[in-house]
Amino acid sequence: AEIGMLATLFVIAAVLAVVLLLLFVGLRYKKTAGFSSGVVSLITMMHDCLLSYGVLVLLGFRAGSAFVAAAATVCCCSLINSVVLYDSIRENRRVMGANTTIAEMLNQSVAQCAPKLLAFTILLALGAVCAGVVGMVLDVTVLDIAVPVLAGVLCAFYSATCLNGALWSLWQERQQGKAAAAAAAKSPKSKGKSKK
Repeated sequence: AEIGMLATLFVIAAVLAVVLLLLFVGLRYKKTAGFSSGVVSLITMMHDCLLSYGVLVLLGFRAGSAFVAAAATVCCCSLINSVVLYDSIRENRRVMGANTTIAEMLNQSVAQCAPKLLAFTILLALGAVCAGVVGMVLDVTVLDIAVPVLAGVLCAFYSATCLNGALWSLWQERQQGKAAAAAAAKSPKSKGKSKK
């Protein structure tokens, strides 16, 4: 009964977090990164949580209430990494101008924010390792939270530097391609009407 209630609360919290994430990231970066930034952040956040859960299961730990706390920590880490990346993209879009391609701007943004993300990841990973070591020394079971947090934090760094920007870039380039095709399709029609 406790697991069922815990699962229900986790699903409600996850749905609420998804809605708030999409609203926050989508609206905050509406002008520069677009609504796609919220969707991509959600995808990478789910990726990070699933990988941390996979590590937990592969190592033989039981997923209980401690994993819910670990998943919340990983989600927060993933969100912070996304915000750092999209802040860098917003700043580079302003500085580099409209003539810069999305790929160039993204590469510059990832290169600028990677040291910050790495420092943040190292600090969180050290915290998880220290919690695990202290828990083992004191014979307290904190490994079922420390292990998924460590795995999730490392996955969140990978996601922010490799997946998040790449998925966003693909989305933006596809949108630009659609807009260019629509403009090209309208262009001959307007020329034909002006000749008549």
